[in-house]
Amino acid sequence: FEVFEEFCDKQRIERLRGCIDHERALSNCQSRNNQSDDGSKNISEALSASSSPSPLCQLEMDKLWHCRALALKCGNDWISYSRCFSDKIEMNAMIENTTSNSNRSNDNQEQSINGTTVHTSDMTNNNTASCDAEQTVMKMCIAKNAAALEERLEKRKR
Repeated sequence: FEVFEEFCDKQRIERLRGCIDHERALSNCQSRNNQSDDGSKNISEALSASSSPSPLCQLEMDKLWHCRALALKCGNDWISYSRCFSDKIEMNAMIENTTSNSNRSNDNQEQSINGTTVHTSDMTNNNTASCDAEQTVMKMCIAKNAAALEERLEKRKR
């Protein structure tokens, strides 16, 4: 079992090394936009950073978290976050459409988003739906698995 685990850990490390390009892209974006660096090479530091990227750097940040999630066996949590984010984009598009059509009809219309029925009045009252919970779960998985990986590597060095 230890040989297989060591093999898997080497693959994880290689995948994490592949995230360096995403870290650089995020760092460059943040430099262009005068933001603090949340794409630290040390996963623990990145998780504790309090600044959130501007919308201008969100894509680079998402690519970095995606890379880390896949490298550290947190793909399911990434999928949940990604779906939430996609739903949010769809919801915002529907809100814009509803707002632009509000002069034509004041009826409380229903819209379906991924099988969930939402009233347009609810959408306009809560147009800032957030994916913070899904993102937090993903980050916690990454932090936990990164710490476990670091611990196994330290144990092998001894």
